[in-house]
Formats: sequence, structure tokens, C-alpha cells
Amino acid sequence: MTSTKAIRMSLAIARTLWLLLDDVVGAYNTTKLCATKPVGIWGTGSSIDEAYIMLCEAFLRTVVLFAVASALAIPARAQSMQVYGKTGYLGEYELSGTVSEQASNGRKDYSGPLIAKHVGLCTHDGPKDTTGQIRFHVIGSPPHVTATLVFEGTECTYEGVLSESYHGFMNCADKTSLPLRLWWSRSRRSPPAGS
Repeated sequence: MTSTKAIRMSLAIARTLWLLLDDVVGAYNTTKLCATKPVGIWGTGSSIDEAYIMLCEAFLRTVVLFAVASALAIPARAQSMQVYGKTGYLGEYELSGTVSEQASNGRKDYSGPLIAKHVGLCTHDGPKDTTGQIRFHVIGSPPHVTATLVFEGTECTYEGVLSESYHGFMNCADKTSLPLRLWWSRSRRSPPAGS
């Protein structure tokens, strides 16, 4: 969901809540609660008293609306995760990146940039670091993942368990199949050395 859609939806919810609160506050008779101002300041039945009660009711509605809207907004935050991995027949490439969560159709999808760093002893053609993209969704526990990784225009797919100890394969559009281990962490830690 884009931020513009989220803002529009929040405003629609806030308007609906305001109308509901108007009914609830009116039914609760906040006039009694708001009429507990110090006696004898303005006299009874004056237009200042009526303005005070209206202002008090508006304040109470705003406080309740703000509390409800704040409570609804808390779970809507996207959560970022660190993704790590190893690929290559000798584990000569380390993968790392940060993915953001997007909820869609009742499942959690993640996507973000991914860096493949050559850490093998042998030389290779091309740069030491390659930037790509990763998209995946997670189901169940242990977390089963279906992922798409894209590097230099080549798309690779992976299905397996999101775990540092699980060894699987990613299949690429250019007909190559490479070993892959893929895992994630909520904390910003480096991948274990020599794994």
C-alpha cells in the first residue's frame, strides 16, 4: 500500500470514527461531565457556559479520536529485516541486504536491494560487489520462503527454508542452478565468518 493510499484510508477512518464518536459522546451525555466547571464564574445559562460545554465536548472527542487513531496506526508500520546468504559451489559469494515488509492479500511479502560480495580465494571476472534485488514471501514455521533474486538482469528463483543451516538451490533464467543458503535477522549483525 502506498503512503498516499494509507493517508487517504486513515483520513476516511478518522472521519468515520469522528461521526461515531459524535453519536457515542451525545448518547453518553458529556454535558454533565463538561458542566463540572467551577460554579459562579459566569452564572448559569449564559452563552459563555454553552460555548464552554461545546468546547469541552469537542476536546473530549478529539482526545478519544486521537487515542483510537494512534492505536490503529501502531501495527501498520513496515518492519525492516536484514537478509543474509551464501551462494556459489564453494560458498564464494556472501549475500546481504535490507528488506521491507509489504502486506498483500493476507501474506507478508518482503523486498529490497541485495549485495553479492565475492569472498572466494579464486579470482573471477567482474566487480567484487554486485547489487541486485530480492523479493520473497514467507509462510509458516520454520519459515518456508519463495524468493526471486535478480542480478545483472538475470532472474533466479529459490524455494526453501529461511535458515542459515538449510542448503538449497536457486534456479536462474540462464539455466544455471547454484547452491544457496538464505536467512534473516531483525538485528543488524554480520554473517558469521567462514560459514
